[in-house]
Amino acid sequence: MTMQTTEAPVTRKKRALNPKRAVGIVRASTDDKQKNTHMVQRDAIEKWCAAHDVELVEVFVDMGVSGSAPLSDRPGLGAALNAMRVLDAGLLVAAKPDRLFRDAAYAIAVERDCERLGGTVVYADGTSAGQTGVAKFTRTIMFAAAELERDLIRVRVKAAADSRKKRGLTYTGSPPFGYRNEDGKVVPDEHEQWVIAEVHRLHASGWTQRAIVRELCILGRMNRKGEPYQRNQIQRILRLTDESSRT
Repeated sequence: MTMQTTEAPVTRKKRALNPKRAVGIVRASTDDKQKNTHMVQRDAIEKWCAAHDVELVEVFVDMGVSGSAPLSDRPGLGAALNAMRVLDAGLLVAAKPDRLFRDAAYAIAVERDCERLGGTVVYADGTSAGQTGVAKFTRTIMFAAAELERDLIRVRVKAAADSRKKRGLTYTGSPPFGYRNEDGKVVPDEHEQWVIAEVHRLHASGWTQRAIVRELCILGRMNRKGEPYQRNQIQRILRLTDESSRT
């Protein structure tokens, strides 16, 4: 009687990405006091790659994004992770751990994603990117410290703002649409008040939001950044002003 044998399935090891090719990731939040922080980070990434004979194939940027924002709100980081696979880049280089994330859970998740891709996260400031227990523990502590620093900043900013508000002093932060900050006081902004009124007038007349966007552009009305209004801004104007009228 002939016995049939079954061969064990062959497990193929995932091919590692090229460790001599890298993509960079830069993050600058709205809280950053250093206005050119994105350029400083990019310079640090470029210097690290040059010192380690690594080809920097592309750098992705997330501007005005909090370090606690999830990956779904980090288009630059998402593109960088995808580029690692497409461009065969085995390294994702950030200037420092807190430039990747200020949330320990998100940062560790990204490191694991890179591992699954066949790559590694590297930090230009010299923070160990090794996979030993000690290296991982050290990074976890650093991520946790960055997360704590973020929370403390929020507490300090809120406390300072509350104190000024109680004393009737200055207003900090970006005023709501339709207003501006003048000598620490919130006063109506004539341009934005006109835009609010015009948006509601056109909307009540049956204009679509896209048509309103085109009309404001034709009239030369720009937003706070000096750019044409976008549809999502029109939606926000309609929603916020409707909510305020009901309160």
